Amino acid sequence: MKYLILLFIPLQLFSQKTSVLFQNVNVIDVQTGKVSGNQNVLIVGNRIEKITSKAVARKNATVVNGTGKFLIPGLWDMHVHIFNNVSERPPNEYYHPLFIANGVCSVREMWTKPKNIHYINRWRTDAETQLVVIPRYIEVGTLVDGVPPSWPNSDTVTNAEEGRAMVREVKAGGVDFFKVYGRLSREAYFAIAEECKKLNFPFAGHVPLGITLAEASNAGQKSQEHLGFWEMFTELSAKEEKFKNIKPADLTPALRLELLQSLSEQKCSSLAEVFVKNRTALCPTIIQYRVAMIGDDDSIKKDSRLNYADSSDKRKWAEFAARFKPENRLLREVRYQKGLDIIRMMHSGGVQLLAGTDLGNPFLYAGFSLHDELALFVQAGLSPMSALQTATINPAKYAGKEKESGTVTQGKIADLVLLDANPLKDISNTKKINAVVVNGRLLSRKDLDRLLQQAKEMIRDL
Repeated sequence: MKYLILLFIPLQLFSQKTSVLFQNVNVIDVQTGKVSGNQNVLIVGNRIEKITSKAVARKNATVVNGTGKFLIPGLWDMHVHIFNNVSERPPNEYYHPLFIANGVCSVREMWTKPKNIHYINRWRTDAETQLVVIPRYIEVGTLVDGVPPSWPNSDTVTNAEEGRAMVREVKAGGVDFFKVYGRLSREAYFAIAEECKKLNFPFAGHVPLGITLAEASNAGQKSQEHLGFWEMFTELSAKEEKFKNIKPADLTPALRLELLQSLSEQKCSSLAEVFVKNRTALCPTIIQYRVAMIGDDDSIKKDSRLNYADSSDKRKWAEFAARFKPENRLLREVRYQKGLDIIRMMHSGGVQLLAGTDLGNPFLYAGFSLHDELALFVQAGLSPMSALQTATINPAKYAGKEKESGTVTQGKIADLVLLDANPLKDISNTKKINAVVVNGRLLSRKDLDRLLQQAKEMIRDL
């Protein structure tokens, strides 16, 4: 009930108008990079009704002066964890106002156990009815691993028969996709892939040990998550033969450094061709590896955004930071840099990149870290335009929602972000948020600041 008190009552103060008119705004086409100046964008209900350079009059519309400002689609975070399945704490609903305050209007939830699908159903209803202002849960999946699992409370399978049965069980549980994980056996993995294909049920996630990235793509895995697993670097190494039979536990720091430094551009290019052929997307979550790189740095412990983490997480995060040894800093730096190199090469090869944060892990912040991820894509070599696509049109296409979302286009759902500066000139301008429209509801800068304050109050009440 506290959730509704904090998020519903203050939102009664927000504009209840059914029409919003942005006047003289710069509209960014995230597909072409074209910026159309002096546009008038009319929103009626939750749809964009008109985009025109001509004057638009609409009785009772809330008018927003867009002069000198830039309108982009609402952003997507394609890898989040709102549920605490290991500790079995209630979900982190305080993420919701943080998402919206940062212009993140859609998320992909990566581990929703069937017993928790009722939360997702409620949130989806709330988002559509505008009972509360929260992001769209465009896809949710549940994690299935081998034995022993990487995480407590994981669903597990040990063979092909169990794998096929689990696919049927997960699909019946109401989630949108099956998430494969790193300790699945080859037998179970390929049985899962076959059953998912048979049932037209997508599967995504990690690539299990002993299965190559190319094999996973060819098996139909819709997306591969993260970068930096030693098996991945072995597959992409010019010295693959030297390392492919070495267990990760046997890799000394010196061997790990040699492996990282032997990254082959030719092998990355070949893998990119496989991904493109199979339409396999890559969600790197490179921000997670940057956090690991600077894990022993005082700056990470003094981040002002720690105000948006609850006390339990702060304790766990401090323990996480304490595990990093300064003598391994070089190894972490090289792994992070090679991760950036893989992003650059896969993008150059035409692979569909998705912006995701792996929110739920240490020193990652709902909404805020998505902007960090975009900046790291640019650091990797993407243009600001290409980086912006990873959080707008690419996720919309991936989710099959491009006819309704992903661009500022007449007829599409009005999930929009109004920026004070052009993100195509500097990707950090995505942080300069003047207003957000979520499902047609306009939230001013004052409203967004109120959401940030609500999040802090929700955290204090945990």
